[in-house]
Amino acid sequence: MNLQENISRIKEMMGIDNPRLTFDMQKLLDDGIIFITQGHNLTTGERIQPEIDPETGELFDPTNLITLHNILEPEKGTQDGIPIAMQHQRPEKVGHWQRTQNQLVDDKYYQIIKSITMKGKDINNYTI
Repeated sequence: MNLQENISRIKEMMGIDNPRLTFDMQKLLDDGIIFITQGHNLTTGERIQPEIDPETGELFDPTNLITLHNILEPEKGTQDGIPIAMQHQRPEKVGHWQRTQNQLVDDKYYQIIKSITMKGKDINNYTI
């Protein structure tokens, strides 16, 4: 049984209709499963500068959500900048990721799940 089938089975057993689990991002951060860094282009390592949002006029300070999976199994050529980004941690931005996690692309969502299992933890301990 693959990872997605396991997730589907868990959700079915728990009676969850939402196609995705909702994670406690602070717990994931505290346990070293995810890392939040200053926004960097992860291919080049260059910092992404804050910008003014044209719709709201507010300053948008980008961050990266890097998973344990990204660190242990980086994609060569596209994640070479992770070591540079990791030098600029932004844990205070965890609230942003908690609020917007439903917008994560599938790859990032499944990287979080893989990272939890890489750490030998139970997925249910990280859901809310």
